[in-house]
Amino acid sequence: MRSMELFIKSDNYDEAEISLTKAVACAKESQRNILRRKRVEIYKAQAEDYVKKERWKKTMTIYERFVRLSEITSDERNKAQSELLRIYEKLGKISEYGSLKRSLETPRVAPPPVKETKQDDFDIDAFIGSQPVKKPRSLY
Repeated sequence: MRSMELFIKSDNYDEAEISLTKAVACAKESQRNILRRKRVEIYKAQAEDYVKKERWKKTMTIYERFVRLSEITSDERNKAQSELLRIYEKLGKISEYGSLKRSLETPRVAPPPVKETKQDDFDIDAFIGSQPVKKPRSLY
């Protein structure tokens, strides 16, 4: 976990994810969620540090990675997206700003449930066509 934290601080996010994967693989089941949550806290702390230092490009990069994490809550995601909007505006990234703003304004609709279909609905008779029925021969 320490290596993951250091990789995040050095902006090497791919290596940080590899370190997290190794830590989660070595951890017990009860510790895995704690490790994943710690990753979220490290990302947030680093983003806040970049904001204090006004390192906008690095802040943008870390927030973009942060929003994609599956462990964050909807409140954390909304806060990060609003920060991203502000940063996009500061950096003059108009297309990213507009895209994110539109996605935030449109209501999220849950996708319709997927109907289960059987994978073994193969009908051999329909495939080869109907065959003439042979009458059994009499033994007499």
